[in-house]
Parts: sequence; C-alpha cells; structure tokens
Amino acid sequence: MTHQKRREWEEKDKKKLYFSWIAECSKKEYGPNDGPLQVHHIIPKYAFKDTLEDREFIDHPDNLVKLSQADHLEAHRRLLTVFGNPQDKGAITLLSGDLQAGKTEWHKMGAEASHQVQKEKGITMWNSDHQKEMAKRSMANPQALEYRSQGGKVGGVTRNLDRAITTTDRYVFSFQGVEVLCILNCRTGGQVLEQLEAFHSTSLKRVTPLLNGSRKSLNGWSCQKFESAKD
Repeated sequence: MTHQKRREWEEKDKKKLYFSWIAECSKKEYGPNDGPLQVHHIIPKYAFKDTLEDREFIDHPDNLVKLSQADHLEAHRRLLTVFGNPQDKGAITLLSGDLQAGKTEWHKMGAEASHQVQKEKGITMWNSDHQKEMAKRSMANPQALEYRSQGGKVGGVTRNLDRAITTTDRYVFSFQGVEVLCILNCRTGGQVLEQLEAFHSTSLKRVTPLLNGSRKSLNGWSCQKFESAKD
C-alpha cells in the first residue's frame, strides 16, 4: 500500500538520508541488548489530515517499523534534519529522557498552532474589535497604568536576560580612565546600571553599547571584560 503522502515525502528526501536509513533498519535483527523495540511511524502522524484514506494508512504495516530506542531517536533526528518539522524536536527530547523539555516543546507547538489558526480566522488578538474591547476593559481598572508600567518593565527584563551580560561574565568599569568597580552576577544591562548607580550617581541610561563593544566610552565610563587564566 503506497500512500500519496509517502511519495511526496520521498521526493523531498532527495539525498535519501531518511528513507534509505529506515529501509536498512527494517532489515535489522535486534538483540536483547537493544531493549524493547518501539513502533515508529515512518510518515509521522502529524503529517496526515483527518480523512478516511489517511486514517487507514497511519497505522498500516507499510507505515510502521520497529526500532530500538536509540534508532527511534535517530529516526526523529533525521526527520528533523530532512523535513524541519518542530514536532520531531519534541519527540527527540522525549526519547532522550528529558520529559520536561519534551512537554515544553509540545506546549509551544500547541500555542503556535492555535496562534496560526487565530491569525487565519482573524479572531482574538488578530481582530481589531477584540483588541479595542480588551484595551477598554484593561483601562477601566483604576490601577491600569501602574499595572501596565510594571508589566512592561518585567517584559523588558525577561526579553534582555543573558543577552549583553551573564552571571559568569565579569567586567571592570572605569570612570575617566580610572578603574573603580568590578561588575559580576548580572544578567541584564539594567542590573549593571543599578550597581553603577549604587556605587556613584551616574547619568548613564544604557550600558549595553559598552558591554558589547560598540562604544568605547559613554559619559566618561568605559569597561573591559575580565578574562581569568581559567577562561
């Protein structure tokens, strides 16, 4: 039984990185050391639509192969490499034993799928009337501006975590050419600013240009990353 989906996928696998390898695995004689064999869908379930023809083929013997866990993991790695579907990334993390990461990947994919459906149908956040109604409800709260300000600050910090600086980075800050402070245990430029402000009042608004090297100095301040012998 050859399904149209199988032919389509084989055409995409131009270098035969996946299907030739699957054919080799189907001829393998696994031993006791390989552990319990697992059933692998050659064309993954996520590739099919809910039609009678698809339902009949998904679990058809022609679309199934028994693999060891190691080969099952490799199968999804090859699927991801050849076809680039994020669903296989979730399968890889689960088969690797990282259940939490696997669940996170599947939740992320579910959210992205819902987002795409909403976008195509023009509902919820993709609907201007919905946005106006939500904004109206939000601003009806007496503390709306305060909440929004706090939310924006939290979002900004989260977005910039570990981008310009991480907790393992150490920078020596100088003012007007004189070394005055060693900065460490920071995860954002804002946290660096807080340490500088606590040391001495400064007119600096941003330190990211100093940290990433795009500026040599700002308002008299400069910095140099401290590299230990271990580094």
